[in-house]
Amino acid sequence: MAHPAVALYQAGVFVLGCVVIHGLRAHAKRLTPLLIGVAMVLAGILAVDWLSTVPNTFDPDAPEARAITGFE
Repeated sequence: MAHPAVALYQAGVFVLGCVVIHGLRAHAKRLTPLLIGVAMVLAGILAVDWLSTVPNTFDPDAPEARAITGFE
């Protein structure tokens, strides 16, 4: 079981987050394009990160292609 101080810390952070979100409601129209832009940048970073894990099968000397075909 978690230490009681951890639960108190989590509850405090949750309440603080709620207060911040409530305060930002007045600026929602201004912040929405910014948040959409941040989400698009993060999605782009995640897409590039995911694409970097795709094996390069176009280069026959690449280690990924050798591992897939079994030719060492």
